Amino acid sequence: MVTIGGANLKQHWSSGRALNAIKKGGWDYVVLQEQSALGYSTVNGERQISNPKTFHMFASLFDAEIKKSGAKTALMLTWADQSLTADQMKLNKAFVDVAQKLNAQLIPVGPVWQSVSRKMPSVELFTDSVHPFPVGSYISASVLYAHLLDDTILGKPGTVVAHSLHHTGISKSEKPETLVDISDEIAYEIQKFAVKSVKAMPVFLASVKNFKPKDLSALVLPTTDEDFQKVAGEWAGKLLFFNDPATLTLNIYREGDAWKSDQNILLKNGDRISTSHILYEHDGKLLWVDQISNTTFTAVYTGNTLVGHVKGVRTEYGEPGSRFGSWVLKRQ
Repeated sequence: MVTIGGANLKQHWSSGRALNAIKKGGWDYVVLQEQSALGYSTVNGERQISNPKTFHMFASLFDAEIKKSGAKTALMLTWADQSLTADQMKLNKAFVDVAQKLNAQLIPVGPVWQSVSRKMPSVELFTDSVHPFPVGSYISASVLYAHLLDDTILGKPGTVVAHSLHHTGISKSEKPETLVDISDEIAYEIQKFAVKSVKAMPVFLASVKNFKPKDLSALVLPTTDEDFQKVAGEWAGKLLFFNDPATLTLNIYREGDAWKSDQNILLKNGDRISTSHILYEHDGKLLWVDQISNTTFTAVYTGNTLVGHVKGVRTEYGEPGSRFGSWVLKRQ
């Protein structure tokens, strides 16, 4: 097993460890697990499922190497964040699309998690909003077992004793340990859900086929014919970029041939980020780079308001790890 905490397939590909393990050969299946939200992106301070194109690209790259090694690709469809359960359909769509494209085995762990959560609400699956209790890990293993080894999982015990793996997957414990200890009754119910997911796969695929996730296109700034020469002055308003809304204040002025700005961001916890910038005019917009927060600001002057976007430098909207925000300022 090759693991990197919180990593997506792009990072696994770059590290080379997984690829080296695949090339050693001797595998029947190679199971790929993407980061649980395809690598979170953040919009206006809120986490969202990333655009699946990066996931699809690196799943395809791994699949080509897996096939060269003589094995078959299995894609482990993960569960959504406990606080964002509506995201499960977006994950389902992203995984189904690439599994069908690659003719890969789909392992629907996330949908089974949701079934167990609905039918067995007293069973706690999460240690936090993302990571599993041992019973959650038992669900994942049961679904993998059912889909890769048919229904021979039925009747297996709820106690699992084995060597535990280090979180990197490189080393394991010297002695076997109790990894999961749940009642055989609960274990059997989970196993039935896992087996049912195999038989219900055609219905599941049909339910996902026509699902259309929300468009991840970036918000579009308004167009304007206002004269930038009138933008000088003090502006203030709400900035949606960090975990909590912040207050953005700009003092824009002309110095020689250049536009400049003194910028102040007041965070919810009372901290301030104060910087000064040269502003550049381009295509009816003002642009500047904030070196402290490593972000790019884009603004449109509409007369009564200054409307803008902010995003991480060298990132695109919706891609894994990206941050994107917006703000509206009024003249003071």
